Amino acid sequence: MQTDHIIEMQVTPIGGEAAYDAMSNYELLDAASNRASGSQLMWNIDTMRKTLEAACDDPRWRTEPITFEHVALETSFSNAGRWSQKQIVGGEHIDAFESI
Repeated sequence: MQTDHIIEMQVTPIGGEAAYDAMSNYELLDAASNRASGSQLMWNIDTMRKTLEAACDDPRWRTEPITFEHVALETSFSNAGRWSQKQIVGGEHIDAFESI
């Protein structure tokens, strides 16, 4: 398990990142899902930037802030092993570990 940001740091408002780097935005996520989702998100953002740059013939889209109005969960991540802050505080992750 790895500490994961529920709202990924890659999509937080520029200049407001500190508000999302807090315990209220953390969960424990299985390592494989955490690595894969971060890479997938980075690839999707880069693809969108390239698409916008080409469509508008404007290289500023490579660095311009982008606002996302919709986020879709990849089905491959829907069964990721995760523990919420509430579950962790309640010790459920320790109970599960001990039962193994």
